[in-house]
Amino acid sequence: MSRLNAPEDWITAEVPELRIIDEELWARARTRQAEAALPRRENGAEDPAENRGAALRRANRPRFLLSGLVTCGVCGGGMSMISATHIGCSSARNKGTCENRKTIARKNVEERVLGALATRLMDPDLFAVFCAEFTAETNRLRGAARERIEERKRELAKVNRDLERLVQAIVDGTPARTIHARIAALEARREELEAEQTRGETPPPLLHPAMAEIYRAKVGNLAAALTAPDSRVEATEILRGLIDAIELRSGAEGYEILLRGDLAGILTLASDTKKPGAVSGTGLSQLALVAGAGFEPAAFRL
Repeated sequence: MSRLNAPEDWITAEVPELRIIDEELWARARTRQAEAALPRRENGAEDPAENRGAALRRANRPRFLLSGLVTCGVCGGGMSMISATHIGCSSARNKGTCENRKTIARKNVEERVLGALATRLMDPDLFAVFCAEFTAETNRLRGAARERIEERKRELAKVNRDLERLVQAIVDGTPARTIHARIAALEARREELEAEQTRGETPPPLLHPAMAEIYRAKVGNLAAALTAPDSRVEATEILRGLIDAIELRSGAEGYEILLRGDLAGILTLASDTKKPGAVSGTGLSQLALVAGAGFEPAAFRL
């Protein structure tokens, strides 16, 4: 029967050449594990489910304002903190698959992005153009929606007429078994059409002329809220909801930043809806789909 030797009899040796990952990445992984660990009581048992859920939310919360949103303009991979103050291409440092080894201060990126969110992603002149395009597209969609409603009404009337004729045929002596399947199909289609009429179709909302000014004021307030402990988490979540992607492109004099705004989030904030990242239903979700048709004023180089 085999047994382990006593720990004092063990012989250990450092073999760094056998490492799969470097020491810096290993230390970061261990730190992340500690941050994500679920809380336990003094007796070693896990806390109740609600406490575990809160711990998981804290663990998954982005550490910095732009965590997970910044990508490398050379390889398309993510960019992460490579020191206490600077970010760089993760692929260049961890995999060696990218040649971009330039760095940039995290605060520099955050300040430039916040400035663009507040002053450029809802520029009044661009927004005026967008409003005109949006109104034209809204009118087109409203017309198409009305036409679909009328088509359904016409089809429903035809279905009802066909059913009346089949019922009359049975009254006149036609064997019911010969037309039973047709009646069942027509009744099923009538139920579908009536359900569609009940649901109806809500056209995209109209845009308020002052939305650009409302948006800029709110972004300014959110940026200030980032420094307040009691509002920092909510402000971070809302601001992140305004960003679709941030690409850092290496240039001769440093980095050029290409910021793409999440139009649904931007317009939600500008219309006084509380959660930009949770647009749902037929209102602003439709608005975002319409805007994706090619006239989105939400991408800027910084």
